[in-house]
Amino acid sequence: MKRTSILGEKAALVVVDVQRKFSLDRPEWPELRQKGVEGMNRYMDMFRRAGRPVILMAFEGDTHNPYFGDDGDEWLQGLDVKPTDLVVTKYGMSSFKDTKLDQTLKDTDSDLIIVIGMYAEFCVAATFFSGIEHDYSSYVGHNGMIAWNNPGGLEATELLCGTVTEELVKEKLGL
Repeated sequence: MKRTSILGEKAALVVVDVQRKFSLDRPEWPELRQKGVEGMNRYMDMFRRAGRPVILMAFEGDTHNPYFGDDGDEWLQGLDVKPTDLVVTKYGMSSFKDTKLDQTLKDTDSDLIIVIGMYAEFCVAATFFSGIEHDYSSYVGHNGMIAWNNPGGLEATELLCGTVTEELVKEKLGL
């Protein structure tokens, strides 16, 4: 559901599972990846310009999606990762379960999260809901996600989760 306001004062961007090992073995993958990465880069740029944290969640282990390259742990092609970005390792669907994400958010004085990344209907949604359970105002970023089941996965995620637009995030960040 699209939101018209964002609760909380100090935002952090949580970018979930944007590693090559999550690539989809589908003919439309290059186009989906490009569109998703462009949106993610816009969100990451906004947060950096506002001086707020960009936190990349790096999944460690094998995925349920077979990937045969030796570069699986590298970021998606075209993703503009900066040395100032924070990287937190995760091992399951939620970016909060058995990770240092909650402590990283506390250390960066964050009380709200915008979640973007891959797979929208699985790991992004799980992180959104876990954020609420950890007392953060939690939202997903429209045009900042790639779904496993495209296009239905994006539609389902945006219907179930609190979705914010880039324009609303810019306003919240004071840009």
